[in-house]
Amino acid sequence: MSLLARSQWRYLWKHPWLLLISWLGVAVGVAGIVAMDLAIRSCERGFSLSQDSLTGKASHWLVAGEAGLPESFYTQLRLERGLRPSAPVVEGYLSLKTGQSFRVLGIDPLAEGPFRGQWLDDGKANSQMTTALTHPRTVALTAAEARRLGIDLNGKIPIEDGEPIVAGALLSGLKPNQEQALQGQLLCDISVAQELLHMEGRLSRIELILSEPEAASLQASLPTGYQLLAATTRSRSRQQMSNAFFLNLRALSMLSLLVGGLLIYNVIHFLVLQRRVWMGQLRILGVTGGEIRSQILAEAGWIGAWGSLLGCLLGISLARLLLPLLTRTINDLYYNLQVSQTYLSPASLLQGCLLGWGCSLLAAWWPAREAARTPPAQVLRRSLLEQGSRLWLSRLTRLAAVGLAASWLMLLLAENQLALNLVAMVGLMVSSASLTPALVLGAQRLCLRSLPRGGWMLLKLTLGGVERSLSRLGVALVAMTVALSAIISITVMVYSFRLSLIDWLGRTLSSDLYVGLANRQAAKGGQGLPPELVERVARLPQVEKQLRAKMTPVYYRQDGSGPFLTQLVAQDPDLGRLRFVVGPTPQKIGPGQALASEPFLRQHHLPVGTKLQLQSPSGPVTVELIAGFQDYASDSGYLMMDLEAYRQAFRDPGVTGLGVTVRGDTAEQVRAEILRWPDSRGLEVRSQKALRQLSVEIFEQTFQVTRLLQLLAVVVAGLGTLGAVAANQLERRREYALWTCLGLTSAERWRLRWGEAALCGLWAGLAAWPCGLLQAYAMVTFINRRAFGWSLEFHLDPWTLLATPFLGLLAATLAVLLAGSERNRPAEDLRQE
Repeated sequence: MSLLARSQWRYLWKHPWLLLISWLGVAVGVAGIVAMDLAIRSCERGFSLSQDSLTGKASHWLVAGEAGLPESFYTQLRLERGLRPSAPVVEGYLSLKTGQSFRVLGIDPLAEGPFRGQWLDDGKANSQMTTALTHPRTVALTAAEARRLGIDLNGKIPIEDGEPIVAGALLSGLKPNQEQALQGQLLCDISVAQELLHMEGRLSRIELILSEPEAASLQASLPTGYQLLAATTRSRSRQQMSNAFFLNLRALSMLSLLVGGLLIYNVIHFLVLQRRVWMGQLRILGVTGGEIRSQILAEAGWIGAWGSLLGCLLGISLARLLLPLLTRTINDLYYNLQVSQTYLSPASLLQGCLLGWGCSLLAAWWPAREAARTPPAQVLRRSLLEQGSRLWLSRLTRLAAVGLAASWLMLLLAENQLALNLVAMVGLMVSSASLTPALVLGAQRLCLRSLPRGGWMLLKLTLGGVERSLSRLGVALVAMTVALSAIISITVMVYSFRLSLIDWLGRTLSSDLYVGLANRQAAKGGQGLPPELVERVARLPQVEKQLRAKMTPVYYRQDGSGPFLTQLVAQDPDLGRLRFVVGPTPQKIGPGQALASEPFLRQHHLPVGTKLQLQSPSGPVTVELIAGFQDYASDSGYLMMDLEAYRQAFRDPGVTGLGVTVRGDTAEQVRAEILRWPDSRGLEVRSQKALRQLSVEIFEQTFQVTRLLQLLAVVVAGLGTLGAVAANQLERRREYALWTCLGLTSAERWRLRWGEAALCGLWAGLAAWPCGLLQAYAMVTFINRRAFGWSLEFHLDPWTLLATPFLGLLAATLAVLLAGSERNRPAEDLRQE
């Protein structure tokens, strides 16, 4: 190691707290990105493996709506048309008494070889599967799932609807991918699945392996209402639902790294300032500017490399905490997903390391450049540095103003480009926060001018000290403002969303009781309530009105493209509870007409008047979209039809949910009566209050991931402020020592140091108000509408605004305690003066 390198590292080892803060800043920033990317990749991989277990090697699916296909049609395909390989499948969701939901996959073991033969490659697995698929009310599940349920081989699995089923096979010895693919699934024979799902004589689909000519020939000869779909159509449609959600989370995770980069810049800049005299002496002795620059970049690279490695380790641990939260959110909002193992993607870890290391080098480039270009004769003149900082501040302010205008213009113009909207949000955040040093300087001067000429000496010293330290504290103020403004913007957005949701629930939940399936995935799949129960509820003397609803998945085509998958809700007329935000307010939904939720219209960019072709068992049904209504139930959107028009078009008399209005105060009495009926097993009956509370709880769970990422950014910014203020006070030890010699007492010296640090934190907190509110307005007005299709009312949360300055004060106080841990030795501090 060269003499230059040894001298630089010796300085770092003399200030280990500065080195530690730098490492932690990079590590926490990288950890946020790695954790989120690992959690998202784990969910995507779990979804992909789960879909692979459903599709196997099939190229096409033959389906016929919610009612399914008759078994006789499968026989006809194999015997009369000779379509082999082909395999029947019965699929649905089953609720256990433990509250868990499992996907039931019924297969024919004699026909499964070409499709899912990989499950049976192992002899032991083959024997276990054979046992499970040849006994009544017997299923196969993985050994890991059995352990979670607390059952052994041939143990009883209690289900909500019917007698317990038998765990006839606990699949072990599977490959890791196979075991993860079967997570949350029960495998059984077709006859068992038909019994459990009440689909006797019916099939969910027929899987086929066809060439393109064979598929075209079969499609042309299918009966009315039958559809031949590519096997990946459903999985592709479902995965597209969560793409915007994942993109927003990835963008938010970058926030912590952005703040970490500002922290690295501030630390390297401070190290350069501390060693200006030493670097000038080296230049006089013959060390070139290029060698100085290379050594500074080497320091930053070393800090970034070790911080990135530590961040990857922290990210893996954090991903294990994020994965259950993310999985629960996907289950609540999009589709059923069971993932318990974190997938350690090498690409995610490499990406985190490169981002952390690259961000550190990029942040150190400007200080290294300045150190290399500064003439040795100017190094000893502190005034030149402060003059340079004033020039830097002027340029930064102009650049920030231009960036702010450009970012806002991009938000206005990038209507259908979500990625550009997120880039504009980052620009808006950084540009508005970069105005902080100029705002602080103006506020400091205004405060100094408002003070009387005589007295208030300590306060004047405090205000002047902050102004003189802007060259060292400017970047830390920007970093802290970025993090605090992110707190304000996200919190105000969530608060606005929460109040909008509560207002929407108050309008839409007009009934006293709601009856539906306890298994929400089964309800989304179209599984209905017992018809006798629906009629019995209507005949109860306490019931004043009953609103029936039917939810079912439906494929549709638009202008010849498709098929696409969405949800269709058919209900009795009740348009008064809807708020229409697109198109005219309709008085009723007529035949051949449909309403669309706002997310559906915005995400598919469909105007009112668009005609869609819905696939029904009786053939294509064309509907015209006549209006769009506000809805927060799903960010993927859905269609709404009149129930009677739906029944005529789809020939489906089923009902998946009831809204019951009772006479007087008899809601609990009616609820208890319904739950006493024998055919109410597997149902849930919720009051309006309970359903509203459940909706708000799901909403709060959805934003737990967001709050965790928000916390990471605050931690990084806190570390940055802590390091910057502590480093600034360390550099100014001689100045404090001089004031002590001039008569400043220890208590006054402490108040001076704390006041300067507190002002920095306070100014950052106050500057975060306009920055955060501007970002919150953009998120509520632009980002949410374009990413998820939701129109929100902007609501201000005053408690968040009051809290942010106190966070800045807290970080500043900790910095003073850190820098003030050494004893006060004025003589030593002034030794070189």
